[in-house]
Amino acid sequence: MVCNFYLSAVLTAVQFQPGPVSDYFRNAKGLEFDESPIVTVNGHRMPSRFKVSCHGDVGINVPEATDIEFALVTPRSVNVDGLSFKVDRPFYIAATELSNAQYASLSSLGGVYYEYDDFVVHQSVAARMDPNVATRWLPLIEEYLRRPNAPALTLTLGEAGDGARTLMVRSGLNVRLPRLAEWFVAARGYKESEFWWGDEVDETLIAWRSNAPTTRNSFEFFRDVNDGVPNPLGLYNVFGNAGELVVPSLAEREVLRQRYGPFGKTDLAQKEDSAPGYAIDDYSAFSLGGSVDPPLGENLPFLDKDGARGVFRESTTSLRRIVLRHQFLGDLYWCASPLWATGTRFVVEVPDGDVLIEEQ
Repeated sequence: MVCNFYLSAVLTAVQFQPGPVSDYFRNAKGLEFDESPIVTVNGHRMPSRFKVSCHGDVGINVPEATDIEFALVTPRSVNVDGLSFKVDRPFYIAATELSNAQYASLSSLGGVYYEYDDFVVHQSVAARMDPNVATRWLPLIEEYLRRPNAPALTLTLGEAGDGARTLMVRSGLNVRLPRLAEWFVAARGYKESEFWWGDEVDETLIAWRSNAPTTRNSFEFFRDVNDGVPNPLGLYNVFGNAGELVVPSLAEREVLRQRYGPFGKTDLAQKEDSAPGYAIDDYSAFSLGGSVDPPLGENLPFLDKDGARGVFRESTTSLRRIVLRHQFLGDLYWCASPLWATGTRFVVEVPDGDVLIEEQ
Protein backbone atom coordinates (compact mmCIF):
# COMPACT_ATOMS: atom_id res chain seq x y z
CA MET A 1 0.00 0.00 0.00
CA VAL A 2 1.23 3.52 -0.79
CA CYS A 3 0.53 5.95 2.06
CA ASN A 4 0.48 9.70 1.50
CA PHE A 5 -0.44 12.69 3.57
CA TYR A 6 -3.99 13.62 2.64
CA LEU A 7 -4.35 17.23 3.77
CA SER A 8 -4.33 18.57 0.22
CA ALA A 9 -7.25 16.30 -0.68
CA VAL A 10 -9.06 17.23 2.51
CA LEU A 11 -8.76 20.95 1.94
CA THR A 12 -10.39 20.65 -1.47
CA ALA A 13 -13.52 19.18 0.13
CA VAL A 14 -13.99 21.11 3.39
CA GLN A 15 -13.46 24.63 4.61
CA PHE A 16 -11.72 25.06 7.98
CA GLN A 17 -12.90 27.90 10.20
CA PRO A 18 -10.63 29.62 12.76
CA GLY A 19 -10.52 28.16 16.25
CA PRO A 20 -8.68 25.59 18.33
CA VAL A 21 -10.61 22.59 16.96
CA SER A 22 -10.15 23.48 13.33
CA ASP A 23 -6.44 24.17 13.90
CA TYR A 24 -6.22 20.76 15.56
CA PHE A 25 -7.31 19.02 12.36
CA ARG A 26 -5.67 21.55 10.02
CA ASN A 27 -2.28 20.93 11.62
CA ALA A 28 -2.65 17.14 11.78
CA LYS A 29 -0.70 14.89 9.42
CA GLY A 30 -1.82 11.85 7.48
CA LEU A 31 -5.59 12.47 7.65
CA GLU A 32 -8.25 11.58 5.11
CA PHE A 33 -11.93 12.43 5.64
CA ASP A 34 -13.02 14.21 2.48
CA GLU A 35 -15.83 11.72 1.78
CA SER A 36 -17.23 11.38 5.30
CA PRO A 37 -20.59 13.02 6.08
CA ILE A 38 -20.50 16.17 8.19
CA VAL A 39 -22.65 16.08 11.34
CA THR A 40 -23.49 18.71 13.96
CA VAL A 41 -22.66 17.96 17.60
CA ASN A 42 -23.31 20.62 20.26
CA GLY A 43 -23.21 23.27 17.54
CA HIS A 44 -19.94 21.95 16.08
CA ARG A 45 -19.82 20.58 12.55
CA MET A 46 -17.69 17.46 12.64
CA PRO A 47 -16.71 14.70 10.21
CA SER A 48 -18.41 11.43 11.13
CA ARG A 49 -15.30 9.42 10.22
CA PHE A 50 -11.69 9.93 9.17
CA LYS A 51 -8.61 7.84 8.50
CA VAL A 52 -5.09 8.45 9.73
CA SER A 53 -1.87 7.01 8.36
CA CYS A 54 0.30 4.94 10.70
CA HIS A 55 3.52 6.06 9.04
CA GLY A 56 3.92 9.78 9.67
CA ASP A 57 7.19 11.43 8.64
CA VAL A 58 9.28 8.25 9.07
CA GLY A 59 8.24 7.21 5.56
CA ILE A 60 6.41 4.08 4.54
CA ASN A 61 7.54 1.66 7.22
CA VAL A 62 5.68 -1.67 7.25
CA PRO A 63 3.69 -1.27 4.00
CA GLU A 64 1.14 -3.83 5.26
CA ALA A 65 0.00 -1.35 7.93
CA THR A 66 -3.30 0.04 6.65
CA ASP A 67 -4.66 3.42 7.73
CA ILE A 68 -6.61 3.45 11.00
CA GLU A 69 -10.22 4.56 10.56
CA PHE A 70 -11.91 6.46 13.39
CA ALA A 71 -15.66 6.89 13.98
CA LEU A 72 -17.30 9.80 15.80
CA VAL A 73 -19.07 9.03 19.09
CA THR A 74 -21.34 11.70 20.60
CA PRO A 75 -21.90 12.50 24.31
CA ARG A 76 -24.39 10.42 26.29
CA SER A 77 -24.75 8.35 29.44
CA VAL A 78 -24.49 4.58 29.79
CA ASN A 79 -25.57 2.16 32.53
CA VAL A 80 -23.31 -0.79 33.31
CA ASP A 81 -24.23 -3.22 36.10
CA GLY A 82 -26.42 -0.58 37.71
CA LEU A 83 -23.67 2.04 37.63
CA SER A 84 -24.15 5.21 35.60
CA PHE A 85 -21.25 6.63 33.58
CA LYS A 86 -21.28 9.67 31.31
CA VAL A 87 -19.45 10.70 28.15
CA ASP A 88 -19.62 14.50 28.28
CA ARG A 89 -17.81 15.38 25.05
CA PRO A 90 -17.51 13.89 21.55
CA PHE A 91 -14.57 11.66 20.71
CA TYR A 92 -13.44 9.33 17.94
CA ILE A 93 -12.78 5.61 18.37
CA ALA A 94 -10.98 3.24 16.02
CA ALA A 95 -13.31 1.15 13.87
CA THR A 96 -11.03 -1.87 14.34
CA GLU A 97 -8.73 -3.36 16.91
CA LEU A 98 -5.07 -2.58 16.28
CA SER A 99 -3.68 -5.09 13.79
CA ASN A 100 -0.32 -6.85 13.88
CA ALA A 101 0.96 -4.72 10.99
CA GLN A 102 -0.32 -1.45 12.49
CA TYR A 103 1.34 -2.30 15.79
CA ALA A 104 4.56 -3.15 13.94
CA SER A 105 4.47 0.25 12.26
CA LEU A 106 3.78 2.12 15.51
CA SER A 107 5.88 0.18 18.00
CA SER A 108 9.01 1.98 19.11
CA LEU A 109 10.02 -0.52 21.80
CA GLY A 110 12.00 -2.70 19.38
CA GLY A 111 13.18 0.09 17.10
CA VAL A 112 11.51 1.28 13.89
CA TYR A 113 10.53 -1.60 11.61
CA TYR A 114 10.56 -0.99 7.87
CA GLU A 115 9.56 -4.48 6.75
CA TYR A 116 6.85 -6.58 8.34
CA ASP A 117 9.06 -9.67 8.25
CA ASP A 118 11.53 -7.89 10.54
CA PHE A 119 8.75 -7.43 13.08
CA VAL A 120 7.76 -11.10 12.82
CA VAL A 121 11.36 -12.20 13.41
CA HIS A 122 11.79 -9.85 16.38
CA GLN A 123 8.54 -10.95 18.06
CA SER A 124 9.28 -14.63 17.42
CA VAL A 125 12.71 -14.30 19.04
CA ALA A 126 11.17 -12.47 21.98
CA ALA A 127 8.67 -15.31 22.42
CA ARG A 128 11.49 -17.89 22.41
CA MET A 129 13.29 -15.96 25.15
CA ASP A 130 10.17 -15.66 27.30
CA PRO A 131 10.32 -18.37 30.02
CA ASN A 132 6.51 -18.30 30.27
CA VAL A 133 6.01 -19.38 26.63
CA ALA A 134 5.91 -23.15 26.15
CA THR A 135 8.04 -24.50 23.28
CA ARG A 136 5.00 -26.08 21.62
CA TRP A 137 3.44 -22.62 21.30
CA LEU A 138 6.30 -21.09 19.30
CA PRO A 139 5.30 -22.34 15.81
CA LEU A 140 1.72 -21.23 16.44
CA ILE A 141 2.84 -17.78 17.56
CA GLU A 142 5.01 -17.31 14.46
CA GLU A 143 2.19 -18.55 12.23
CA TYR A 144 -0.19 -16.08 13.86
CA LEU A 145 2.28 -13.20 13.53
CA ARG A 146 2.38 -13.80 9.78
CA ARG A 147 -1.22 -12.59 9.61
CA PRO A 148 -0.68 -8.80 9.31
CA ASN A 149 -4.41 -8.00 9.63
CA ALA A 150 -5.06 -10.17 12.69
CA PRO A 151 -5.39 -8.31 16.02
CA ALA A 152 -2.15 -7.56 17.84
CA LEU A 153 -2.11 -9.70 20.99
CA THR A 154 -0.25 -9.92 24.30
CA LEU A 155 -0.27 -6.12 24.55
CA THR A 156 0.46 -4.77 28.00
CA LEU A 157 -0.75 -1.35 29.04
CA GLY A 158 2.73 0.04 28.42
CA GLU A 159 2.98 -1.43 24.92
CA ALA A 160 -0.49 -0.21 23.92
CA GLY A 161 0.29 3.22 25.34
CA ASP A 162 3.56 3.31 23.39
CA GLY A 163 1.65 2.69 20.15
CA ALA A 164 -0.83 5.44 20.99
CA ARG A 165 1.99 7.89 21.74
CA THR A 166 3.74 7.05 18.47
CA LEU A 167 0.55 7.68 16.49
CA MET A 168 0.05 10.92 18.42
CA VAL A 169 3.54 12.13 17.54
CA ARG A 170 3.22 11.14 13.88
CA SER A 171 -0.30 12.56 13.36
CA GLY A 172 -0.49 15.48 15.79
CA LEU A 173 -3.76 14.09 17.20
CA ASN A 174 -4.34 13.38 20.89
CA VAL A 175 -4.44 9.55 20.82
CA ARG A 176 -4.99 7.40 23.90
CA LEU A 177 -6.80 4.28 25.15
CA PRO A 178 -10.57 4.43 25.78
CA ARG A 179 -12.19 5.06 29.15
CA LEU A 180 -14.95 2.89 30.57
CA ALA A 181 -17.91 5.06 29.51
CA GLU A 182 -16.41 5.65 26.07
CA TRP A 183 -15.87 1.95 25.46
CA PHE A 184 -19.36 0.88 26.54
CA VAL A 185 -21.16 3.67 24.65
CA ALA A 186 -19.21 2.85 21.48
CA ALA A 187 -19.43 -0.94 21.93
CA ARG A 188 -23.20 -0.87 22.36
CA GLY A 189 -23.66 1.47 19.42
CA TYR A 190 -25.89 3.86 21.43
CA LYS A 191 -28.21 0.97 22.36
CA GLU A 192 -29.55 0.57 25.90
CA SER A 193 -29.26 -3.22 25.69
CA GLU A 194 -26.26 -5.13 27.01
CA PHE A 195 -24.94 -5.69 23.49
CA TRP A 196 -25.54 -3.70 20.33
CA TRP A 197 -27.80 -6.44 18.94
CA GLY A 198 -29.79 -7.06 22.17
CA ASP A 199 -29.46 -8.64 25.58
CA GLU A 200 -28.76 -12.25 24.60
CA VAL A 201 -25.34 -13.54 23.59
CA ASP A 202 -25.38 -14.25 19.84
CA GLU A 203 -22.20 -16.04 18.78
CA THR A 204 -22.98 -15.40 15.11
CA LEU A 205 -22.31 -11.70 15.68
CA ILE A 206 -19.03 -11.96 17.57
CA ALA A 207 -15.62 -13.53 16.92
CA TRP A 208 -16.26 -16.63 19.02
CA ARG A 209 -13.44 -18.82 20.35
CA SER A 210 -15.42 -21.30 22.42
CA ASN A 211 -15.49 -25.07 21.94
CA ALA A 212 -12.03 -25.08 20.35
CA PRO A 213 -10.42 -28.47 21.12
CA THR A 214 -6.80 -27.40 20.71
CA THR A 215 -4.50 -24.43 21.17
CA ARG A 216 -4.18 -24.20 17.38
CA ASN A 217 -7.95 -23.76 17.09
CA SER A 218 -7.85 -20.94 19.61
CA PHE A 219 -5.51 -18.95 17.33
CA GLU A 220 -7.57 -19.76 14.24
CA PHE A 221 -10.71 -18.34 15.84
CA PHE A 222 -9.30 -14.81 15.75
CA ARG A 223 -10.77 -12.87 12.84
CA ASP A 224 -8.93 -10.19 10.93
CA VAL A 225 -9.64 -6.84 12.49
CA ASN A 226 -12.00 -5.71 9.69
CA ASP A 227 -13.80 -9.05 9.32
CA GLY A 228 -17.26 -9.66 10.72
CA VAL A 229 -20.49 -7.74 11.28
CA PRO A 230 -19.93 -4.08 12.31
CA ASN A 231 -22.08 -2.50 15.01
CA PRO A 232 -24.28 0.57 14.27
CA LEU A 233 -21.24 2.86 14.60
CA GLY A 234 -19.25 0.75 12.15
CA LEU A 235 -16.99 -0.84 14.79
CA TYR A 236 -15.75 -4.37 14.11
CA ASN A 237 -15.30 -7.13 16.72
CA VAL A 238 -15.82 -4.88 19.71
CA PHE A 239 -17.41 -7.94 21.34
CA GLY A 240 -15.38 -11.11 20.87
CA ASN A 241 -12.00 -11.48 19.17
CA ALA A 242 -9.25 -9.87 21.28
CA GLY A 243 -9.91 -8.36 24.67
CA GLU A 244 -9.47 -4.58 24.56
CA LEU A 245 -7.53 -2.52 27.07
CA VAL A 246 -9.71 0.12 28.73
CA VAL A 247 -8.29 2.65 31.21
CA PRO A 248 -10.91 4.09 33.60
CA SER A 249 -10.73 7.79 34.37
CA LEU A 250 -10.18 8.87 37.97
CA ALA A 251 -13.89 9.70 38.24
CA GLU A 252 -14.84 6.26 36.92
CA ARG A 253 -12.45 4.60 39.38
CA GLU A 254 -14.12 6.52 42.20
CA VAL A 255 -17.56 5.25 41.09
CA LEU A 256 -16.19 1.70 41.26
CA ARG A 257 -14.66 2.32 44.67
CA GLN A 258 -17.96 3.70 45.96
CA ARG A 259 -19.77 0.55 44.82
CA TYR A 260 -17.24 -2.15 45.62
CA GLY A 261 -15.34 -0.73 48.54
CA PRO A 262 -11.71 0.21 49.17
CA PHE A 263 -10.58 -3.10 50.65
CA GLY A 264 -8.41 -5.67 48.93
CA LYS A 265 -9.17 -9.39 48.62
CA THR A 266 -6.38 -11.93 48.67
CA ASP A 267 -8.24 -15.24 48.24
CA LEU A 268 -9.12 -15.67 44.55
CA ALA A 269 -11.20 -18.74 45.39
CA GLN A 270 -13.44 -16.76 47.76
CA LYS A 271 -16.98 -16.40 46.50
CA GLU A 272 -17.82 -12.91 45.30
CA ASP A 273 -20.93 -12.55 47.49
CA SER A 274 -18.78 -12.86 50.62
CA ALA A 275 -15.78 -10.92 49.35
CA PRO A 276 -15.19 -7.29 50.36
CA GLY A 277 -14.06 -6.42 46.83
CA TYR A 278 -10.81 -5.29 45.30
CA ALA A 279 -9.33 -1.86 45.73
CA ILE A 280 -9.23 -0.06 42.39
CA ASP A 281 -5.93 1.75 42.12
CA ASP A 282 -5.14 4.76 39.94
CA TYR A 283 -3.19 2.95 37.23
CA SER A 284 -4.62 -0.46 36.30
CA ALA A 285 -6.59 -1.20 33.15
CA PHE A 286 -9.44 -3.56 32.30
CA SER A 287 -9.54 -6.02 29.41
CA LEU A 288 -13.09 -5.90 28.06
CA GLY A 289 -15.11 -7.54 25.32
CA GLY A 290 -12.82 -10.44 24.44
CA SER A 291 -13.89 -13.97 23.64
CA VAL A 292 -13.58 -16.88 26.03
CA ASP A 293 -10.98 -19.46 27.01
CA PRO A 294 -10.59 -22.40 29.40
CA PRO A 295 -11.15 -20.96 32.88
CA LEU A 296 -8.67 -23.20 34.71
CA GLY A 297 -5.79 -24.04 32.41
CA GLU A 298 -4.64 -24.55 28.85
CA ASN A 299 -4.75 -28.37 29.07
CA LEU A 300 -8.47 -28.50 29.82
CA PRO A 301 -11.15 -28.67 27.12
CA PHE A 302 -12.40 -25.33 25.90
CA LEU A 303 -15.79 -24.25 27.18
CA ASP A 304 -18.82 -25.63 25.38
CA LYS A 305 -21.23 -23.12 23.87
CA ASP A 306 -23.53 -22.88 26.91
CA GLY A 307 -20.62 -22.46 29.30
CA ALA A 308 -19.01 -19.92 27.02
CA ARG A 309 -22.17 -17.79 26.93
CA GLY A 310 -22.15 -17.43 30.70
CA VAL A 311 -18.45 -16.66 30.94
CA PHE A 312 -18.65 -14.16 28.10
CA ARG A 313 -21.58 -12.30 29.66
CA GLU A 314 -20.19 -12.28 33.20
CA SER A 315 -16.47 -11.95 32.66
CA THR A 316 -15.93 -9.81 29.57
CA THR A 317 -18.70 -7.22 29.87
CA SER A 318 -19.64 -7.15 33.58
CA LEU A 319 -17.68 -4.71 35.71
CA ARG A 320 -18.98 -6.37 38.87
CA ARG A 321 -17.46 -9.72 37.95
CA ILE A 322 -14.21 -8.16 36.77
CA VAL A 323 -13.80 -6.10 39.93
CA LEU A 324 -14.72 -8.88 42.35
CA ARG A 325 -13.21 -11.93 40.66
CA HIS A 326 -10.29 -10.70 38.59
CA GLN A 327 -6.73 -11.96 38.66
CA PHE A 328 -4.27 -9.12 39.15
CA LEU A 329 -1.20 -9.10 36.94
CA GLY A 330 0.99 -6.02 37.11
CA ASP A 331 -0.71 -3.23 35.23
CA LEU A 332 -3.62 -5.30 33.90
CA TYR A 333 -6.86 -6.70 35.27
CA TRP A 334 -7.42 -10.11 33.70
CA CYS A 335 -10.88 -11.35 32.89
CA ALA A 336 -11.91 -14.09 30.47
CA SER A 337 -9.49 -12.58 27.96
CA PRO A 338 -6.08 -13.50 29.39
CA LEU A 339 -3.00 -11.41 28.72
CA TRP A 340 -2.05 -13.35 25.59
CA ALA A 341 -5.47 -12.57 24.08
CA THR A 342 -5.49 -8.85 24.93
CA GLY A 343 -5.23 -6.15 22.26
CA THR A 344 -6.33 -2.54 22.00
CA ARG A 345 -8.47 0.00 20.15
CA PHE A 346 -7.40 3.66 20.10
CA VAL A 347 -9.40 6.81 20.88
CA VAL A 348 -8.80 10.35 19.53
CA GLU A 349 -9.80 13.24 21.77
CA VAL A 350 -11.43 16.39 20.35
CA PRO A 351 -10.35 19.69 21.96
CA ASP A 352 -12.71 22.53 22.83
CA GLY A 353 -13.52 25.04 20.11
CA ASP A 354 -16.27 26.90 18.25
CA VAL A 355 -16.69 25.60 14.72
CA LEU A 356 -14.91 22.41 13.72
CA ILE A 357 -15.64 22.08 10.01
CA GLU A 358 -17.98 24.03 7.75
CA GLU A 359 -18.98 22.54 4.40
CA GLN A 360 -17.67 24.50 1.43
